[in-house]
Amino acid sequence: ILEDVSGRSLPLLEFALTQLWEKQEKNLLTHQAYNAIGGVEEALARHADETYESLSSEEKLQAKTIFLQLVYPGINQEDTRRIATRDELEEDWYLVRKLASYPARLLVTGYSQHGETAEVIHEALIRSWKTLRQWLEEYRSFRIWQERLRQDVRLWTEQDYKDSTLLRGYRLSEAVQKIEVHEALLSANDKLFIRRSLDLSMQEISEKEMQRQEQINALQKLA
Repeated sequence: ILEDVSGRSLPLLEFALTQLWEKQEKNLLTHQAYNAIGGVEEALARHADETYESLSSEEKLQAKTIFLQLVYPGINQEDTRRIATRDELEEDWYLVRKLASYPARLLVTGYSQHGETAEVIHEALIRSWKTLRQWLEEYRSFRIWQERLRQDVRLWTEQDYKDSTLLRGYRLSEAVQKIEVHEALLSANDKLFIRRSLDLSMQEISEKEMQRQEQINALQKLA
């Protein structure tokens, strides 16, 4: 174990020792059990794979959504774990609890001023679980965009939902495209913000069209 942990993170060692302790036979920790869990290098990732494969097809899709929301996508730096609120994961919260409970224990739940929260058990999971790495690479550009969107949503909320803080122009067009493709990955608040922005834009377009028509009617009367 000391040879394997050299240069590796302590959370990986902690998880491997926990797994090894649970697999003891007749009060003995064995090489066989250590090899079975994949050693320090693979223990957490292998456990994550086993947990994921035990889920139903529907739960696998939900798990993908959950884990993507629990990672900050790095830009020219490492990805890091992110604390998500229950509001952001409300539709999948029962699975969050399942993944935080024994025997899964891939997530940790807690509380903040915003209510219940969830996060991955160790940042080591982000680095060592290949399935999660693949998801992150596939959805990296979307998650970077989503984090920018959430800054806008936060400002909208803090400014008492003022119309001036809603999306317009290119950013609104981009958001509409994202919601069409990735609606399942957006929280209810994200979607509400985009739809309010779209409603305001349509209203403004309608008002401009009415004004233009009134001008045309006025000119026709003068003619």
